[in-house]
Amino acid sequence: MNDVFKIFMKFQRRIGQLALMADTLKVQEILNSEHGIQLSLDEIRMFQGRGPKLFSIGIIELWATKHPQKALACAALAWRDTISWQKFIGVDILQLFLDEARKTLQNLNRDALNGMLPEGPGKAYALDLAEAATDPYSLAKGILAVVHPAERATRLKALAQGWPDPETAAEWARQNLSGGEKTAFYSHVGYKLAEQNPQAALKVLAEIKVEIIDLKGYCIAPQAASQIMNELELPGTYAFTLGAMMRGLVESGGQGQQVAELIATSDLNKRQRARLISELVRRWVRQDADATIAWVNTLTAPEDVRAAIPLLVSQLDSDRVSRRVEAYLKSPDPAMELALIEAAAPDLYFDPQKSRLILDPIISKDPGLKLRSSKAYENEGQSDLRDLIARRAYEIYEERGRCDGEDLNDWLRAEAEVKSSVMAKKPRTVEGKGATREEVLWKSVIRTAKRQAEIGPPADAMEWLDKLPFASKRDYAKAVGAVLTVWKLKSPIEAVEWLRNSALDIILKSVLQKIVQQ
Repeated sequence: MNDVFKIFMKFQRRIGQLALMADTLKVQEILNSEHGIQLSLDEIRMFQGRGPKLFSIGIIELWATKHPQKALACAALAWRDTISWQKFIGVDILQLFLDEARKTLQNLNRDALNGMLPEGPGKAYALDLAEAATDPYSLAKGILAVVHPAERATRLKALAQGWPDPETAAEWARQNLSGGEKTAFYSHVGYKLAEQNPQAALKVLAEIKVEIIDLKGYCIAPQAASQIMNELELPGTYAFTLGAMMRGLVESGGQGQQVAELIATSDLNKRQRARLISELVRRWVRQDADATIAWVNTLTAPEDVRAAIPLLVSQLDSDRVSRRVEAYLKSPDPAMELALIEAAAPDLYFDPQKSRLILDPIISKDPGLKLRSSKAYENEGQSDLRDLIARRAYEIYEERGRCDGEDLNDWLRAEAEVKSSVMAKKPRTVEGKGATREEVLWKSVIRTAKRQAEIGPPADAMEWLDKLPFASKRDYAKAVGAVLTVWKLKSPIEAVEWLRNSALDIILKSVLQKIVQQ
């Protein structure tokens, strides 16, 4: 990773810490002294009231609005290093910063941006994004003259993402592109298209599906058709595009049932299907909880249940959560148990009180249970896994000679390699997830305790941990350490006082003391 990317990531982590600090005066001082962001105490309290995630997003957007040249320069210089990271969070950093910068610099066209940005890896991409927003047809004409495939792919992505009118953009692609280029363009324009015109988005999906069907009909041998489709990445592009369109189709367009039918009738592998089911449930339950529950109840394959339950249950009201857990306790099922444990701590911000409605009964029903930490899941091992994937994706990029345009392939290959390596080292893994049941439970317990400390009194989280059946004092101390990392930000004095009065032995106390003193 280059130094600029490290600075950007450090900035993001620091903002996450500030979201939890109760001393708003100190938050104000740090924002000003470290990042040059000046906010009133009322503005800070308003941002913090939205929760840690929205606080972080709000401050990062504000940074780009108040210091557009600095933010854009940082993003452009670190562009190659942030590509893999951006795939995970689902945000194009340069696009985000350009959108925010225009609030301050309203005439931010290609020429103006060219004079602002230093020479760096992402400058050309940023300039294309700026031109796409102000003069898309001019940029489109220039791109059609590009011969080099990788350069052409990167510039088409910028055109699709920056074009203000996604319906017009899709029509341009329909008239001027073909094959994999057209479907890739559709995938990049899909999010905005579904938000503005769900029916136009469904038309695009149908076109991609027809392309897949035509290829199957063209090839006599199914194996040959599969090979060609994989080379063009058509199945993956279809799944990615449908996923990108999910919010617009389901939440805005009310097309939840139709999307469910698309998933059922599409040629998807297990991983693609699981991701789409999870995303559909997350969106649909907000729009029509009863219809979502009815559809989920029709799923029978264990992997489909595992995909649907976590983001469904985590967004239901407390009564429905309790009923779902009670139904499981009356008729235990391993797949449902794992899905419920994951529902207690999904990869979204969640209500820890509802999490405990799931975890407490499951833990109580197993009198022999002992919660043990795992190296694979310490410090919320998924974060470590993301870092490993991001590093490997960048290595692959360098191995290819640093040619742009294949970033998605680099990420997918890196993800497959890293996960395969991790799973090979882990015994008794849960099918399809690369984690044992004990590891999944440990992760949900720790994340729930941390979340409880973030939105309420950390002492309440500690009281809950005191009642849980940890395998050893060391395991208990590791769980406590997760809460202390939050508590030291909210109230360092209280955190020190709790640790001083705890019953932990002197060795474990000394280890935890380092956390509150950092």
